[in-house]
Amino acid sequence: MVWDPGGASRYDGERFETFRTKDGLVNDGVRKIIQAQDGSVWFGTDRGVSRYDGEKFVTFTTEDGLAQNVIRSLYQDREGYIWIGTRARGISRYDGEKFETFTRRDGLAGNGIRSTLQDQEGILWIGTRGGGVSRYDGKSFE
Repeated sequence: MVWDPGGASRYDGERFETFRTKDGLVNDGVRKIIQAQDGSVWFGTDRGVSRYDGEKFVTFTTEDGLAQNVIRSLYQDREGYIWIGTRARGISRYDGEKFETFTRRDGLAGNGIRSTLQDQEGILWIGTRGGGVSRYDGKSFE
């Protein structure tokens, strides 16, 4: 069986519209999708992240400060930060202008990130591959 990445499709209630690299998406193999508070849609791939504002794509990669181009999780917290979990190099937090990356050196349970969630108290929970779960209170990891 051959995996055929087909981009990302949007359904408007009547028809599908598919977006691919030719339209500006960084890679056709989309693994994660979220909609941000501003309405933009973020796509995590094995070649970086693309942000779609309804008209055009903007791509972020390691050249822009992302920890790794192989993305495994996307999440936006209440404060508006976009958290981008990578396959093996930790998690990058995007504030709208720059990336800050956190790894095991900062207290993460592991560098392979699988999922991220913010609870009712504002605590960020980060699931890792093989390392367990990390809790981030905005200051430190536990």
